[in-house]
Amino acid sequence: KICRCAWDGVEWVKLGEIQASLETVSSSEVELPIMPLPAVYLPSPSQQLMISEPRYLKLYDDILMNGSRMFAVCHYRGSNLARVGLVFRLTNLKDVAQETNGHTRYVAEHEVRRRVRILSVENPEDQDSKTEYLRAKVEFLDDEEEDSIPDELRVILQRISGLV
Repeated sequence: KICRCAWDGVEWVKLGEIQASLETVSSSEVELPIMPLPAVYLPSPSQQLMISEPRYLKLYDDILMNGSRMFAVCHYRGSNLARVGLVFRLTNLKDVAQETNGHTRYVAEHEVRRRVRILSVENPEDQDSKTEYLRAKVEFLDDEEEDSIPDELRVILQRISGLV
């Protein structure tokens, strides 16, 4: 059971309500593929994902072909997305289809780079698609220096990262 207070500070948006609008376009925006996941991730040197869904196989093909090797991961609950997500950068991709009898295609290693704010989802109509992944306009957030993190929060973050 999740403590409700843990979600109090999360800014949620309904997927269909964050479509592109002319007022939000700025030169600091970039478009990234997004992978909504029902898990919470923290910045870390390494994060592993097992990939089997066709839409995410396509995402990996695309980020390898265009050379970016990056996408954003954000938490979702129902049709709500957390407005802030993390950038995952692919560092290693292993095809494990034979070893898993086709249940999993790739085991992917990533480094978690930085946080992004989702400004708009470019294709919300594809949220339930089996073949198309979501794309979003995002802005990179400047994370506070580690020295400015209160000691109590630093202890909690260290405990959480020890559980992962």
